[in-house]
Amino acid sequence: MVFYKKIFSLIFKAYDNAIFSKSNISLFLLSLIIIFFSFYISDFKLDSSADSLVLENDSDLKYYRAVSAKYGSEDFVVITFSPFDKDLFSKKNLLQIENLIDDLKKINRVESVTSILDVPLLYSPKLSLSELSHKNNTLRKGDVDIELVKKEFLESPLYKNLLTSENNDTTVLLVKFKRDKTYQSLLSKRQSLRDKKYNGVLNNFEKNELKIIEKKFSDYSIERAKNEKVTIKEIRNIMSDYKEDSRMFLGGIPMIASDMTDFIEQDIKKFGIGILLFLIITLSVIFRSIRWVVIPLVGCIASVIFVSGFSGFADWRLTVISSNFPSLLLIITMSMTIHLVVRYREINSNSDETNKIKSIKETIYYMFIPCIYTSLTTIVAFISLFVSGIRPIIDFGHMMTFGIISAFIITFIIFPTIISLIPYKKENDSKDLTKKITLYIAKISNQNYKKIILVSVIVAFTGFYGISNLKVENRFIDYFHNDTEIHKGMLEIDQKLGGTTPFDIIIKAPDSYLNSVIDQEEDDLFGELSEALGDENTNTQSYWLTIPKIKEIKKIHYYLESLDETGKVLSISTLTDLVTDLNGGPLSDLQIGAIRSAVSDQVNEVLLKPYLSDDGNEIRISLRVIDSNKQLKRKDFIEQVEGFLLKDMGYQQDQFRTSNMLVLYNNMLQSLFSSQIQTIGFVFISILIMFIFLFKSLSLALISIIPNMIPATIVLGFMGLKEIPLDLMTITIAAISVGIAVDNTIHYIIRFKREFNNYNNYESVIERCHSSIGKAMYYTSLIIVVGFSILSLSNFIPTIYFGLLTGLAMLTALISSLLLLPSMLVFFKPLGKKQ
Repeated sequence: MVFYKKIFSLIFKAYDNAIFSKSNISLFLLSLIIIFFSFYISDFKLDSSADSLVLENDSDLKYYRAVSAKYGSEDFVVITFSPFDKDLFSKKNLLQIENLIDDLKKINRVESVTSILDVPLLYSPKLSLSELSHKNNTLRKGDVDIELVKKEFLESPLYKNLLTSENNDTTVLLVKFKRDKTYQSLLSKRQSLRDKKYNGVLNNFEKNELKIIEKKFSDYSIERAKNEKVTIKEIRNIMSDYKEDSRMFLGGIPMIASDMTDFIEQDIKKFGIGILLFLIITLSVIFRSIRWVVIPLVGCIASVIFVSGFSGFADWRLTVISSNFPSLLLIITMSMTIHLVVRYREINSNSDETNKIKSIKETIYYMFIPCIYTSLTTIVAFISLFVSGIRPIIDFGHMMTFGIISAFIITFIIFPTIISLIPYKKENDSKDLTKKITLYIAKISNQNYKKIILVSVIVAFTGFYGISNLKVENRFIDYFHNDTEIHKGMLEIDQKLGGTTPFDIIIKAPDSYLNSVIDQEEDDLFGELSEALGDENTNTQSYWLTIPKIKEIKKIHYYLESLDETGKVLSISTLTDLVTDLNGGPLSDLQIGAIRSAVSDQVNEVLLKPYLSDDGNEIRISLRVIDSNKQLKRKDFIEQVEGFLLKDMGYQQDQFRTSNMLVLYNNMLQSLFSSQIQTIGFVFISILIMFIFLFKSLSLALISIIPNMIPATIVLGFMGLKEIPLDLMTITIAAISVGIAVDNTIHYIIRFKREFNNYNNYESVIERCHSSIGKAMYYTSLIIVVGFSILSLSNFIPTIYFGLLTGLAMLTALISSLLLLPSMLVFFKPLGKKQ
C-alpha cells in the first residue's frame, strides 16, 4: 500500500509541476499532439458493409457463403420499371427497356442485365417437350404474340410475381455485377484462418498471416465500397434519363450499402454542427460569460479531433452504429467540463485574485476522484458492448472507451492550463435561477421522501411489465423514412414483385443413400476408370430426380406458397411443373431423370442449376419473404418451416438447413436479447463493485445503484409498451444511459459525504448538495438530453430512436438523482442518524 501511495504521490507531483509550473509548455505539447493526429482525420474511413447486419462468428454465415458459391450467387441490384401509360408491353416501352439495358451494360462493373426481353418464353406459343431443348423464343425476336406473352408472365409458375406485377404494369430488371475474384479470395483466406483461430489451432506464423489478411481485406473492402458507390451513381444517372415516361426505383444490398454511407456522412455533419451550435447557445445562457463558452468548447473540440485522428491512424472504421460517436464524445466531454466549471465558480466566488492558482488546484483535486470514477463507469458501459458478437457494436465500444479516456486526460490538461493563463475574473452567482430550481427540488425531496420512494416502486414495476413485452422483431424497411428510395423500392418489390428478403432451404439426400452411392462407386470399375480419366459428370444418378422425390419437393413448394409471409417461391418443382405441362401429361421416371438434357442451356441456367447440385443429391428451394408484412416474425417463420420439414416431411435434423439473409438477420436480432441481459448485468455488477470501493459502504452502494436502475427500466419498459423493438442501435441505449447517468450519482454522493462530515444533518446536506453539485447535474443533464435529441434529424430511424430514448433515459436519470436518491438517503440514513 505504501508503494502505491508513493507512485500516486509522484504522479500528482509531476502533474502539478506540468500543469501549474509549466502550463505554457504543457498546453503547447498537447496542441502539437492533437495537430499531429488531425492530419489522419482524412484516413478515418466509413464502412457500411453487410457485415453490420450479421453476427461475426455465426456458423450460418459461413454456410450461407458456401451455398452462394455452390449455386452461383453474385452481387446485384434490381430496377423497377413502371411506365406511366400502364402498357408495359407496348413497342415504345419495350424499346425503352431495351435502351435502358444497353446503357446499363456499358457500365464497367455490370456483367449482365436480365429482363422480360431476355428470359425464354415457353408459352408464347406453347412449346412441346421436344422443342424445349433447342427453341429459345424471347421478346427480343419480335415475332411473338404479345397477348400470349402477357398471359405467360401473369400465369406461368416461373414468371408470375417474378418479373412483372399481377396486372403487368411493372417489371423488374436484374443487374448482375461481375464477380470480384480478389474479394472472394481474401474472404476465403480470412475465413479459413479465423476458423483455425476460433478452434485454437492457429500457430504464430498463421497469426501474423491473419493480421495481414484482415488488413488487406479491410482495405480492399473500403476500396470496393467506393467503386460500388460510383457504380450505383452511374446506374442512377442512367435511370434519370428514363424517368420522364416511367416511375423507377433502385433496390438491392449494394444500393443500401451505398446509401448508408451517405446517411453516415450526412449525420456526422448534421449532428456535429447542430450539437456544436447548441452547446454554444446553452453555455452562453447558463454562464453568461465568453470564457465559459470558449474553454469548454476548446476541450470538447480537441477531444473529438484527437480521437478522430487517432482512429484514422489506427485504421478504426466508422459504421452506422458509431457514426454518432463525435456527438456522443462532445456531450460526454462537455459534461465533465461543466462539473469543473461549476466547482471552480463556486470556489472562486469566495476567494480573490491572490488565490487564483489555489482555487484552480482545489477545483482539480476536489473533482479528480468523482471525474475518474464517472469516466470509469461510462467506460464500463461501453466495454459491456463487447459481448454483443456484432462487429460494428464491438468497434463502437472500443472507440468510445478510448474516447472517454482521451477526453478525461485532455480535459484535465486544457481546463487548468487555460484558466491559469487567462486574466482573473471574480465569479458571482447571486442571480442564479438554477440554484433556486434545485433548492426547490431539494425541499420536495425532504418533505415527500416516502411518497417519492413509493411512486418510484410503482414506476419500476410498470417498467418491468413493459420489459416483459420487449421484442426484437422489426422490419428492415422501417429503418428508413417513407420518402427514401430504399423504402420506396423495397415496398414496390414487396407489394408487386414477390418480396425482398431472400430465404433458402437446402435439403440433401439422407446419409444412408449417399453412403450407398459411395460404396457403389468404389466397387464400380467403370467409376474408377471415369475418375482416372477426370470425367466428373459420368455418374448421372440423382436422388431427387425421381417421381416420388419430385412429389416431396412439390409438397414443400406448395406449403411455402401458402404462407402469408411468403412471396415468390422457386425450386426444381417449378421446372417439372413447366415440363409436365409442355409434355401434356405426367412425366415418367426416365423423363425426369433425363431432364437435364431435355432442356436448353438457357432454361438449365435459369431453372435447374440454381436449385439442384451438380451431383443431383442436394436441392435448394429459394423464396422471398415480404418484409413489409406487419405480421412477419422471422424466428417464428423459420421455426414453422423447419417444423414442417421435421414433422410433416419426416426429414432428419441434419438432412436440411435454412439459410440466406432472413436467417442471418434473425440470428443477429435474437442475439440482442441475450446481449441486452449480459450488458445490463455486467454494467450494474461492475458499477456496484466500484461504488463499494468508492463509498466504502455496502449500504450506500446499494442505495446509490437503485436510482440508476430506474432510467434503464423506464426506457426498456417504454420500448416494450410502445412496441419499439430492439435493434442494432437501441441495444446500446440501456447500458450507455446507465453508464452516463451514474455520473450524477457519483458526484452527488461524494459531495454528500463531504458535506455530511460538517453538518451531520441529512436535510441540510441535501439542500447544500442541490445548490452546488445539483446545478452541475442539472446543466449536464440538460445538455445531454437536448444534445441526444438532435439525433432525431437523422435519415436512419434507429438513430432517431437512439437519440430520443437516450434523451428520455437521461431526463429520467436527472429526476431520479435529484428526487429519489436524496429521498432514499433521508429514509435509510446510511451514514448514521443525524445530529
